[in-house]
Amino acid sequence: MEILMAKFLTLLVAILFLCVPSRANATLVTFDDINVYGTSNVGFEIPFGYNGLIFTNIYAMDPRLCEGSPYCGGSYNGRVSPSNIASARSYGSFSYGEINSFVPFTLNGGAFSASYMDTELVIVGYLDNVVIYNDTFAISAAGPTFVTLNWSNIDRVFISSNNGGSIVIDNLMINEVPIPAVLPLFGGGLMALGGLRLVGRKRKA
Repeated sequence: MEILMAKFLTLLVAILFLCVPSRANATLVTFDDINVYGTSNVGFEIPFGYNGLIFTNIYAMDPRLCEGSPYCGGSYNGRVSPSNIASARSYGSFSYGEINSFVPFTLNGGAFSASYMDTELVIVGYLDNVVIYNDTFAISAAGPTFVTLNWSNIDRVFISSNNGGSIVIDNLMINEVPIPAVLPLFGGGLMALGGLRLVGRKRKA
């Protein structure tokens, strides 16, 4: 019985070390692989679950449609990687967008700019609807501002601006914070092992 329990424990430990993932490598979200062909400068709705994220009021677009425009030229100037950018739409003088995830993640940073005129960008990070991080950055329509955040363990990001047209986003850098699903199984296995040891002791007694 003792030999059997020792083998069982060894197997559980091996499974744990094999299955628990380390922190995922950084993911660069460029929006370049979204097909925006045939869309206008209004943009294309980003697919649900794109790179594991849910985008609200943020659209992918080809900024070349805005090249030379006095109203959205910042979208072209804010492009970091070819060929697409993402744009958080404006309503009057207020622009906003949300990025959500079912799994907490780390937002390392990204490139942000204004589509129309220089303004301030407000970025807020949440976990379970509680504000964890909050910061403000100056952004320009002349080119991208590279923002470094390194905000860990968040599941929602809200970005907003009170002026400057749409908020231009490119090359977001994110990391997942995985929750190892094997841990509950490991705990259950340890409980079962304890029960087997208890039964074995009672039989010997």
